Amino acid sequence: MRLSLFLSLFSLFLWGYEIGDPVDPQIASRLHLQKGTQVLLFFASWCHSCARELPQLKDFSSPGVELVGVDVDEDLRAARRFQKKLSLPFRVINDPQGEIISQFNPVAIPAIYIVSDGVVKDRIIGSHPDIRALLQERLRRIER
Repeated sequence: MRLSLFLSLFSLFLWGYEIGDPVDPQIASRLHLQKGTQVLLFFASWCHSCARELPQLKDFSSPGVELVGVDVDEDLRAARRFQKKLSLPFRVINDPQGEIISQFNPVAIPAIYIVSDGVVKDRIIGSHPDIRALLQERLRRIER
């Protein structure tokens, strides 16, 4: 019993999209992923690091790259207030049941996944002081 419980909990930390993995077609459909490159930003209103990082990305632009927010707040009203407060200029998908984030299963948020043509190309987990510069660098590396 203890071993099976341990293995079940341990697998929660191991499973998730890795670099090179294709995104499940149902999840890609929920995210409205198209051909090209999308940057998925996982965040929540209770995440202080998210509140610091998201404003850095408000005027982010890179040719052929679309930012897509995934708000993982369970409380939709809190999610919408947070999004409105930050005036996010990109498309945001609310994931109150955690169906999308559970497929990616990052160990922390904020979490950023770079997906190109339906395949995970890179990820940035946790807070970074200059997320904008780091994201630009990662996108340049993928384009090579």
